[in-house]
Amino acid sequence: MTAARPQQDPDLGAWIIVGFCFLALAVSFSARSSLSLIMEPMEKEMGWSRTTTSAAASLAQIFMAVAAPVVGNLVDRFGARFLLSSGLAAVGGGVVLAADAHTPW
Repeated sequence: MTAARPQQDPDLGAWIIVGFCFLALAVSFSARSSLSLIMEPMEKEMGWSRTTTSAAASLAQIFMAVAAPVVGNLVDRFGARFLLSSGLAAVGGGVVLAADAHTPW
């Protein structure tokens, strides 16, 4: 007599992937939205005005609004996995580069 193996839910793997995608997007949005927390210390450290730091955040928001339809089309063509991985790599690279920024440009 053989022991019955428990049935694995076929949708479980898909929900695990959805969970990881949620966490990845939460981290990337947190990196993008944390400017309000670090604006005052960054102004003091760098000697930049609030206008300069706010302009950088505004340009980032405008760029994301313009890029959204393009990226949506690319997701349809290449799939979310490739675009999410590429986007997270770009966010990580941007955070590393921003950590070494000394001038506003």
